[in-house]
Amino acid sequence: MILRKITFALSIVFLLAACSGETPIENKELKEYFSSYLNDNESVVGFGNAKIKDILNKAQYEKVKMLDAIVGGQLETFEGMINLNGPVYYAANGPLNRDAAPEEIVLFIEVLDEANLKSHLSSEMGYDLNEAKGFSYTSDGDMAMGIRENLVIIIIKPGNYDEKAFFKKAFERVDGEASSGDVAKLLKQDDGDIVVAMNIGNFIENSGRGMEGIPEPQMKEMKKLFDGAIVNTKVKFEDGKAVIQTENIFGNKLMDKMFFEKDPTTEVISHLGGGEPAAGFSMNIDVQKMETFMEDIHPQAMNKIGGMQYVGMKLMAGANDLGEVIDGKAGVLFFVPKDGETDKSKMMNLYLGLESKGEKLIETATSTFGEMLPPDLPAYKFEDGGLSVLGNSANASSRLVLPSVASDFGKSGINFFVNLEGLQAKDLEAMFKMKGLGPTLKVAKSVSFQYNNSGGELVITAKKGQENILKQALEAAVSDISELMGGVSF
Repeated sequence: MILRKITFALSIVFLLAACSGETPIENKELKEYFSSYLNDNESVVGFGNAKIKDILNKAQYEKVKMLDAIVGGQLETFEGMINLNGPVYYAANGPLNRDAAPEEIVLFIEVLDEANLKSHLSSEMGYDLNEAKGFSYTSDGDMAMGIRENLVIIIIKPGNYDEKAFFKKAFERVDGEASSGDVAKLLKQDDGDIVVAMNIGNFIENSGRGMEGIPEPQMKEMKKLFDGAIVNTKVKFEDGKAVIQTENIFGNKLMDKMFFEKDPTTEVISHLGGGEPAAGFSMNIDVQKMETFMEDIHPQAMNKIGGMQYVGMKLMAGANDLGEVIDGKAGVLFFVPKDGETDKSKMMNLYLGLESKGEKLIETATSTFGEMLPPDLPAYKFEDGGLSVLGNSANASSRLVLPSVASDFGKSGINFFVNLEGLQAKDLEAMFKMKGLGPTLKVAKSVSFQYNNSGGELVITAKKGQENILKQALEAAVSDISELMGGVSF
């Protein structure tokens, strides 16, 4: 995927970050170069930046002796050659492969001393620098690097290609006109340790086989609908928490088709029984708008996503659309299992809002198959236009007590929370079939997520509120490695 390739590419420049200098550049600024590169570039499916130096400082890697010795010692060499005190910009370019991964990742880095950098690359690192008109370039495996005055362009791309031609075109692009509109506005924003912006219109254009089977007229309309649409994501590592925010930058026509709904009354909660849940999920959507939107993208989209369950539900209910069966309100609460408890149905309360045909379907099913149901089936209530299933009798009569992390639960189109306080790794494995979460429990106190038509937010709250979450994560990782190696100090 795009994020995986971006992470791989950025890992290369992490090795050059810790000791970079602060000499100002008098030529065109790095951001301006990048803006020009993006301008009318239909190959760019994703773009953004990462503040490498800030991330390293927040993690306080230098306090880990092993990392400081290995990383810090070697990085001193690059001090004054490149500037990574500011952002490193990147673009992910299509076409996309079958896994929706981009063909190439392109990085943009500011050069402080071109002569010194080129000398070090050739004499100390053994790179053969090729000279072209106006720039130098070299390569090593899947990586190639072009250098021109105050700018380095790095490309990560497998296979054989004309490196000289690529850099010639790239340097010509960065000398062109800057981007305008939404792209220009995004580049002016300065918050976020990592920024990932996906251009959905370009993503569709570069998807190739991924769009096979869509009729040409529908494909044409879809391209028009998503033209210029961007999903912008910012990752912020703060004291006591990590925040991932998404913003949907859509045109009016596309935004009008969005199907998430807000519910300040939190009606879903009133149907979820009682107890003290450790996690929960809720949904408020316009089902009819969702089906229409998905069918606008692909005529068989809902059938492919829902499978036979989707088709079967409509057939049994005698409905043409899913919106005639369910009303779009749903929720589930998860409870910490009691000692020895393995039945997942006893660990949750759930609610599904129904329309008239959905109510008739449930009534018919219970009257027809009621005697065949197992005697230990969780208690359920069929009333108020929905079906509530309660994991155990105590949850049916007790008061619902939500943790503080769930203060907005049920209000957005999508809400999710996990309260990790007091949980063990075995509890999470029993509830969600997820293993290897021990290290997460050492750092995180809770997780919350909310999403609406305009975007969403994921917040991971750390146990120590006064320390940056990256520092806490690094300390936990070092502690785990130390334990695995018999208490060796790092």
